[in-house]
Amino acid sequence: MHGKQHPYNQQVTFRLQYYKKRFSWVFGIIAILSALLPIIGVLISLILPNHHFTADAFLFIPPILLIYAYIFSSIVFLIVRPRRISVVIAIALFAVMQSLLGFEYRLPDNKAIKTEHINVITWNCGQNKGYSLDSTIKRKKVNMVLLQGGTQHNSKLLEDRDFWRSHHREGEYRVFTNHELLEIEKLTALGKVPYHYGMRYLLKIREGQTLAVYNIHLPTFKDPILAIRSALFAFDIKGCFSALNELGKIWQIHHDCSLALMRKIRSETETFLVGGDFNSTPHTWIHRNLAQYSTDSHDGLGYGYGWTIPGRNNQALILPDSIYRIDYIFASKELELHKQSVLKAPLAQHRPVFCSLSF
Repeated sequence: MHGKQHPYNQQVTFRLQYYKKRFSWVFGIIAILSALLPIIGVLISLILPNHHFTADAFLFIPPILLIYAYIFSSIVFLIVRPRRISVVIAIALFAVMQSLLGFEYRLPDNKAIKTEHINVITWNCGQNKGYSLDSTIKRKKVNMVLLQGGTQHNSKLLEDRDFWRSHHREGEYRVFTNHELLEIEKLTALGKVPYHYGMRYLLKIREGQTLAVYNIHLPTFKDPILAIRSALFAFDIKGCFSALNELGKIWQIHHDCSLALMRKIRSETETFLVGGDFNSTPHTWIHRNLAQYSTDSHDGLGYGYGWTIPGRNNQALILPDSIYRIDYIFASKELELHKQSVLKAPLAQHRPVFCSLSF
């Protein structure tokens, strides 16, 4: 009796084995693609350095595929083999550990911040829900603030005209500084779609010393990428192609702005500082080219991954909302770096970047 199975049980066992094989194949293919696509993206950035948008496309796709991999694996192991739930748990733990890579291990730093140094903060304050820079400005002796993304800084000190020697606003760009503001220039990329990507300020640091400061905000890919994810989850092919078309347009604008900025930097005759939201990760074309003429403050003195988005600490554990380092401070080779850090901003979308430097 024990060796003979009921016909119904035999049919159920056959079906489970059938679906197990099919789901295993699907899961295997998605898992392999998820592993290969980031590798392909990195290789493209090395082989074709001027095609960084193509490389980014490969790096944006894996999170979507990983979600499908998690779903299919859960179906397979929860329905077919309930005792192997440990595999699903292991995959979930891997996802958590993947996001935990964004957290930094803070090292002790005993270097004092000096008032005579150029102590600068760059911050995209758009979608800020109440975070203020006031305490940070006082604690870190900040004498220059570069803002992008609007006016939601919620800082009374930034509106104190007696605290700052110079202040200027042009569209979404604002600068607050204790140095004399000599020149102001609006930066526009003249591509198919003209785009105001930043400002250039010429500051008098002290007698005989001037500094060109660039306040930059390159176009974001967020909206079309979210639209692509939503379309893929809904199996909306038409919506996916429409979002891809929009993504291509933004990539072109981003490309035009990157080229315009590099032309400006290559022709710069002053010692310069570049800060802002580049909406580009460290492996991209604009970062590599800027690094030839200047030093990324995080590469020079930073610690940990240095992620600047999302600013809200609890969001770093939510997948697939990946964590990125897209806000930077670049200093020309003539400047000496003293301190650098990415500040906490639990009520904002971006985290501010601080750097202390001098001639």
